[in-house]
Amino acid sequence: MGPSAHAPRASWSLRQEIALEHIDPTGRGLEIGPAFQPLAPKSMGFNVTILDHAPTEEIRQKYADLGLDQPRVDLIEEVDCVWTGGSYQDVAGLKPPFDYIVASHAIEHTIDPIGFLLDLHALLAPSGRLALVIPDKQFTFDHHRPISTPGAMLDAHLVPQNRNLPGVVFDHYLHHVTRGSDIVWAKESPPAEFRSTYTLEHAIAEARSAMETNAYIDIHRWVFTPDSFHFAVESLREWLGGLRVVGSHPTAGCEFFITLASDKAGSVQPNIRPV
Repeated sequence: MGPSAHAPRASWSLRQEIALEHIDPTGRGLEIGPAFQPLAPKSMGFNVTILDHAPTEEIRQKYADLGLDQPRVDLIEEVDCVWTGGSYQDVAGLKPPFDYIVASHAIEHTIDPIGFLLDLHALLAPSGRLALVIPDKQFTFDHHRPISTPGAMLDAHLVPQNRNLPGVVFDHYLHHVTRGSDIVWAKESPPAEFRSTYTLEHAIAEARSAMETNAYIDIHRWVFTPDSFHFAVESLREWLGGLRVVGSHPTAGCEFFITLASDKAGSVQPNIRPV
């Protein structure tokens, strides 16, 4: 049952309004890794499947161990399907097609963002839409990092990798900054001084550690601004299987919002805002 029966739009948060602006919330959805900030929660009546990297109790324990308070831990909903690597199309129990997919703060962690988008595209119904929420590097600890280029994204797709290479890990730690005491902030935040979060020695140690393991190291591999991500989608259309931007919203807080759909998704055009 969709949220029209249980949670009218008037009860949505502003973040939900922005993120879900260009999808049909009464449809059948998939939300990837929502943790304690679900955008399409079952508790509000969304007909949604929750996919995450671990079972429910493991996710809840992870955030409790990180110091998250109990009320927010309680917002973590039941995980329906567990992704353990590989294609989302092979996840046990997942039943596509979906009318919409929501992925918040996910694409920047992927090894292959083009493959990630193609994989999700394959799970959508022909008229389905993919709602992405992406950190804007200008307002996060990635502030000093160079923007990820379409060519780098293409290399990651055409030359398959299964882990973050030492140089990527090195960059993550070398450029990681705080602004005052914050690792994320808003455009309206008062001025504050930037400081390196980690020493050069720490960045070197992390790079050396990455040389010694084949395991995935969780970092922000990719960094974007709204303009750079929009440009990447346009530039990579040859490899994105017809995916195009059908809706966007500029940065609010530390994140921006993009909705993608197939160029065969129909003739209805949403109100596209400048990125």
